[in-house]
Amino acid sequence: MQASIEVLKKINIFSSLTPEELPIIYSLMKSVEIEKGKTLFHEGDAGDDMYIVLSGRVAITVKTPDDGEYEIAEIAEGDFFGEMSMFEQVPRSATCCTREDTTVLTLNGRDFYNFINEHPSTTIKIMHRMLNITTERLQETSAFLSDMVTWGEKARKRAVTDEFTGLYNRRFLDDALEERIAAAELSSKPLSLVMVDLDHFADLNKEYGQEVGDKVILSAVRVFKSVFSEGDILARYGGDEF
Repeated sequence: MQASIEVLKKINIFSSLTPEELPIIYSLMKSVEIEKGKTLFHEGDAGDDMYIVLSGRVAITVKTPDDGEYEIAEIAEGDFFGEMSMFEQVPRSATCCTREDTTVLTLNGRDFYNFINEHPSTTIKIMHRMLNITTERLQETSAFLSDMVTWGEKARKRAVTDEFTGLYNRRFLDDALEERIAAAELSSKPLSLVMVDLDHFADLNKEYGQEVGDKVILSAVRVFKSVFSEGDILARYGGDEF
């Protein structure tokens, strides 16, 4: 036990505790050894335990809008994680998986709240250091979330627009056309659909090359934008069809 308490002294959030205080908080913890590649919890899971890494590394990942995963942090020896769920009683905000064989100390939320009531002055020392570290992490996470919002907005645009022309794509037009037809029937208002196919475009591409063909496409787009109203749906249906 004494050896473990010595290790506890080196952990940032406990480094200001006295020799009398360390055994008290340590008595509430459990040491757990976890193999490489094991998941401690998934994003969205319930849980009220906080984890402190004694050895090894833990990757923290979150889901991205395309159902992938993005690593927002790596927790190493002396760091802690899982505190947000412990304090706020909310589902896990990320997935945590061991990068290598790892040993952690776990601290249960209920035990820690009892500790707060019984040892308020010691708790203040722990919480002060924990708050500073958590604030730094949230600032880093805020930057990540900002990137994710930007990424999501770009992904949304890619999903409904033709990247080359900037017009809506066929997928968007097919969905929007159904809605416009239904709205026109409901309101008994006329609906106009204009279809354009650039004649001999394949011959033009073959004769003068793709670069010239691209310029023709963009020139046509500029004409469409100048002729049609802002509320109209301009879409590239495919190739030289609009």
